[in-house]
Amino acid sequence: MKPLTFALYVTIIAVLIISACGCTTQSSTTVTTAPLSSAYIGYQQNTSAGKVTMHTPDGQPLGYVPPPKYIQKRATPAVIQALHSQIYPSTYDLRTLGKVNPVEQQYPCGTCWTFGVLGALESYLLPNSTTQFSENHLKDNSLFDETDCCPNSGGNALVAAAYLARWGTTGTLDNGTPINAGPVSLSCDPYNPGSCTSQNCSAVEHVQNIYFLPEKQSPTDNDAIKSALMTYGSIEIAINWEGDTFSNTPYWNMATSAYYENNVQTGNHSVSIVGWDDNYPATNFSTPPPGNGAYICKNSWGTRWGQQGFFYISYYDVCLNGPYSDLAVFTAEPTTNYKTNYQYDPFGWDDQLGGSTSAYGANVFNATSDGTLKAISFYATDPSTQYTANVYVNPAANDPASGTLSSTISGTVPYQGYYTEPLNTTVPLTTGETFSVVIKFTTPRNNRPVPIQERYQGVSDAAPTTPTGVSFFSTDGTKWIDVTTYGPADAVCIHAFADGQATPTPSPIPTVTPISTVTPIPTPLPI
Repeated sequence: MKPLTFALYVTIIAVLIISACGCTTQSSTTVTTAPLSSAYIGYQQNTSAGKVTMHTPDGQPLGYVPPPKYIQKRATPAVIQALHSQIYPSTYDLRTLGKVNPVEQQYPCGTCWTFGVLGALESYLLPNSTTQFSENHLKDNSLFDETDCCPNSGGNALVAAAYLARWGTTGTLDNGTPINAGPVSLSCDPYNPGSCTSQNCSAVEHVQNIYFLPEKQSPTDNDAIKSALMTYGSIEIAINWEGDTFSNTPYWNMATSAYYENNVQTGNHSVSIVGWDDNYPATNFSTPPPGNGAYICKNSWGTRWGQQGFFYISYYDVCLNGPYSDLAVFTAEPTTNYKTNYQYDPFGWDDQLGGSTSAYGANVFNATSDGTLKAISFYATDPSTQYTANVYVNPAANDPASGTLSSTISGTVPYQGYYTEPLNTTVPLTTGETFSVVIKFTTPRNNRPVPIQERYQGVSDAAPTTPTGVSFFSTDGTKWIDVTTYGPADAVCIHAFADGQATPTPSPIPTVTPISTVTPIPTPLPI
């Protein structure tokens, strides 16, 4: 499916703004939200026509659902140059390093995305931590609307990111349903596809950083993926699976467990990349791709499928070379890092506001206990996003950039994703005291740089109503608009973290053993 033209995007947004949104202007800049993605539009059309299925023709479960908004993920020249400056081995396999947990079985639910995401998170922590996480808990507590054999089965990396960034129980929905999150251990909440009720478990890790890798510029542009595999572990991806799985098709060679799809860019299934082979023969695929090379992938259809649950997918696969491939890295830290997670966006980043490449977002929080503010977090909506974050104590009503300026940090992040940044100067908090986090976002290309939560019909109907007077947007950092003006559940995706260890100590990344004369990968790009 080809993306909509820019002119059509503009037309759609103009109609939405004029007829429905009623959005205001600041400094002669029209404030707009992001356009719907062509993948999501097609998914909705196919759903209405009864053409969407969560299973392959021979019954294997799928479950990947594209997010509503199109989010471009093209890396900037500086990041591309840094990636290309490294030398990578021709083959690499995380299984040989003890960084892949056993293959699991998602049947019969469309929960592939939960296995792809949590498999990547487990891989990041291996071999230092062998904890397996509960796909059942993620399945039952995503809170999004997509359904299969159990409510909330369909999903993607952004749905998982929202769940993981919450940490644990964070209030209730408008109907009083508790908002739960994780990751929690598999032993506490084993996989139960026939039930939609999870166990009452606590998060065993805190997810503070999630990276969405840039789109591939060509089938042989694999450096971002290779660097991430060697630095963090396995990567969750979205692919498009067509045809049977226990018989040969134009896309699937059962004898070699090799898959190459050259037709559709939009994914319907989530797996995780665990390695690569630059020389994997093109002749091993039912329909030979234009060149050699394949990723080694871990599936969630049990060990009787493929090569004990693993398979190869061509570098030239159309979905992997399109804008809807996910390519997500998940990391974690010990739960001792921080104690309190202040937030208003349990459904996470699913839209963005702006009118130019620079804009401001702010949240005002009420301290629930005495303590110390130590870090903030946000979503970067564009690769190479620059940010400047200010913390104010006791800001005036409807003016988050007022009060006592108590801390300032700034920096640039290379990828899109969810970032936690420790404060250079911590801020003492007193119970009942208000404080604000104000962030100026500047992006190279994205005219809507402020990440927000928004309620979508059929996707996130349960997103809770945001209180007025706590979440704000501005084009100039002076004139502020309450984001609930745009929608009752709208909230800026900014978190604040209090207490915990004096210095956060992320789980150490296992050392990658250099292969022959390969140059070791340097400090990870996302820092």
